[in-house]
Order: sequence, then C-alpha cells, then structure tokens
Amino acid sequence: ANVTVGPLTGYTFSLDNATFGATRTFSLPGTQSQIIYVRFSPVLVQSYDGNIPVSGGGAAAIDVPVTGSGVNSV
Repeated sequence: ANVTVGPLTGYTFSLDNATFGATRTFSLPGTQSQIIYVRFSPVLVQSYDGNIPVSGGGAAAIDVPVTGSGVNSV
C-alpha cells in the first residue's frame, strides 16, 4: 500500500537523497522498509518546530517530531 511522508513547512523529503520535494509517496509491499531522507530547508528566520506526518501502508498514521531554526547568514 502507498505510504506518504510530509508535508511540513521548512522540510523536504527524498527517497534517493538526490531529488527532494514537499512530500514523498511510495509503495511498500509486505514487510519491506524504506529510508526517507529529510532536508531542513528554511526560508525565513523563524522556528520550524512541528511534526512530519507519515500515513498509509495499512498502518496507523504517525507524526515524527522535528525542530529547527532558520537563521540569517551570508
């Protein structure tokens, strides 16, 4: 069944650590596992605390807590 990761403002997701997007949806048959790469991508000087939603795959939805701070640097 399909599993969806994201979205959460300030974070992007990838299945291959090369192509990142606001969400990622993938099929996961049986008892296989999938590595999800998470990139912190702030666009403002602010806090980016929240929960990354993970849903589907025939399991109960979960939220993965994350925290980050956008800073202004050259």
